[in-house]
Amino acid sequence: MKNLKNKVVVITGAGSGIGRSLAIKMYKHGAKLALNDFNKQSLDETLSIIGNINEIYVEVFDVSKKEEFYQFSKNVVSHFKKVDVVINNAGITNGSITAVDTTIESYEKVLGVNLWGMIYGTLAFMPELRKQNESSVVNISSIWGLLGSPYQSAYSTSKFGIRGFTEALAAEELCNNTGVAVTSVHPGGVKTNIVRNIEGQNLTELQLKKLDAHFPTTADKTADKIIYAIKKKKSRIVIGPDAKFMYRLSRFSHRITMIIGGYTAILNINSSTQNNEFSIKNGNWKVNPNMDLKDSYQRAYISRIGVFALDDKEALYFLSSKDSDGNPLTSDFDYQISGTPPKGRYWSYTLYGEDYFLVKNDANIYTINKENLTKDKPILVSSSKKDINWLPSGNETKFHITLRVYNPDESVYKNLESLELPIIKKIEK
Repeated sequence: MKNLKNKVVVITGAGSGIGRSLAIKMYKHGAKLALNDFNKQSLDETLSIIGNINEIYVEVFDVSKKEEFYQFSKNVVSHFKKVDVVINNAGITNGSITAVDTTIESYEKVLGVNLWGMIYGTLAFMPELRKQNESSVVNISSIWGLLGSPYQSAYSTSKFGIRGFTEALAAEELCNNTGVAVTSVHPGGVKTNIVRNIEGQNLTELQLKKLDAHFPTTADKTADKIIYAIKKKKSRIVIGPDAKFMYRLSRFSHRITMIIGGYTAILNINSSTQNNEFSIKNGNWKVNPNMDLKDSYQRAYISRIGVFALDDKEALYFLSSKDSDGNPLTSDFDYQISGTPPKGRYWSYTLYGEDYFLVKNDANIYTINKENLTKDKPILVSSSKKDINWLPSGNETKFHITLRVYNPDESVYKNLESLELPIIKKIEK
């Protein structure tokens, strides 16, 4: 499908995120739009951005309702006399909760919108799609449709279901030469409103923005990739650096992928992160001594949003994304870390790229371990001098440094606010 001009494109969940970006971009390509969302206000905002409201067919309904979806399909065909592309994008999640603690009602709700909504949308329009010389069905799955995500069992189940249905349908349509191209889309972390739409979530707008800031892919970039896939009749696309990394790793080792998948479970939100964030600031370093870190998944989530915390059984975590003068740490400069960390059994520094993973010789995380650091023997970190401690380069221009003190002395806990922490000084290259 090289040309989208005058093609009738159906998009569900068009009120925000990927759906909104697809609607705007499809309209610019000359497509005729039939849009849906369950939120009228959000859908109206999409229409106001596009402008020519009279040219767009719109219905507000819940895609998990079979009768409403089938009626929508009849109305669209009646309005435009044909359908060329159907994009089942509408989706929800239920927040961060274990598989056992997730209620049956939550499973039914998430599967209703994500999985059954996709099935209804595909089957309702399929007879009309097969009438065209070429047409397309695009179903939005997720990286969690390729790899199960801890604390996201309902969401992962729905996205695996989307993948299975879509791949089966793609093979059938290809073998029967119907002309319908079927695409399964697997984005990683994308800046959308899916977290904002979680029923009962009580994150502040600041915390939501911090989550967005650590999702490496925008809705616009995702929409561009989907449109490209439609034109090229791709059967599967994986979108975003995090999704591609996990996808490639899953083909190498399922066990390793499960472990790292756990560490990157992005919605594992503990209530203590909501109320006590950045409770102590020490110079350019930050620490939260009130957070209860019970497992590695929680620590991974905390590292993504830039908050580090204290676990009295393991370690004290400090984080700095700025030098001692308050300037952001970037690979445009070299830095010198001088001073003695808080007293403990041992300690280490770790450099993380802005998008969580920092790559050095294909290693995901680079750790500096120098137990005898003194003011007379500072650590030098650089992006240009490869023989010393390495800084991010290329796409990873911004970074942060974490200081871990393992089994710190009790006196350290009692004097967090008055600790003299190491100094990070910028050095001109």
